[in-house]
Amino acid sequence: MMGKKRIVIFTAIMVIIYSLFFLFSLNETLEKPDGLLMNDVSRLNPTYVKKIVANDEIRGLKEILAEAHKNNLKVSIAGRKHSMGGHAFYDDAVVLDMTSFNKILWLDKKNKIIRVQSGADWKKVIEYINPYNLSVGVMQAYNTFTIGGSLSVNVHESDPNYGPLIETVQSFRLLLANGTILNVSRTENSELFGLVIGGYGLFGVILDVDLQLTNNNIYQKNEYNIDYQSYYSTFRNVQKNNGIKSVYARTSIAKDDSFFKEVVLTTYESQ
Repeated sequence: MMGKKRIVIFTAIMVIIYSLFFLFSLNETLEKPDGLLMNDVSRLNPTYVKKIVANDEIRGLKEILAEAHKNNLKVSIAGRKHSMGGHAFYDDAVVLDMTSFNKILWLDKKNKIIRVQSGADWKKVIEYINPYNLSVGVMQAYNTFTIGGSLSVNVHESDPNYGPLIETVQSFRLLLANGTILNVSRTENSELFGLVIGGYGLFGVILDVDLQLTNNNIYQKNEYNIDYQSYYSTFRNVQKNNGIKSVYARTSIAKDDSFFKEVVLTTYESQ
């Protein structure tokens, strides 16, 4: 009995000590009156930044970068903050909120190319091009991401006919830390083309981008339940069907005999 009592007392003391340390660290975290607390959509990366600024003009963005350079401050770039992992901000940094930099600049209907500022989201682009029977070539599953954010992580979709977003990028303009603006494409400043797309904002601020669009076709959705062992051969047969324009599959996660054995194959066939 005495041994159990000692264990209970020791446990209680440890809980009190841990609680005191936790409250102390919490107090240290909350006490930062000269900073603003940011987070991304994961809610796992609370970070105090120096300030958050937004501007809808290039001149304003240049002024923000110049001010940060003068005061020796880091600069981070944020859109909808879906790039989870704290990529959109940095301790005591100036954060560029690009969501107000969101104009659609022009649309070339004949060649199916749109120029859009990096702070616009995909929903805005889709709604703009839909009346012209056009659609985006590659994007992630959700349309709430900003164009610049999607470029910065080089998103992809499930269509095996396309790779990541970079395949639909014709060119873009990049604002460097020193205020210089570069045109970047596969032929102009080409070394930056593959660095910036997927570069998480490390090489500059993407201002606007020319994206290759495609026709807004109507597809018939079909789903098939197959055994995982026959997936490869089924997929190969699907690839030979020129009418099927998109295909993806998901394995079963049900708590029964189908777990990781049954595959739902989804195809989208042109009409």
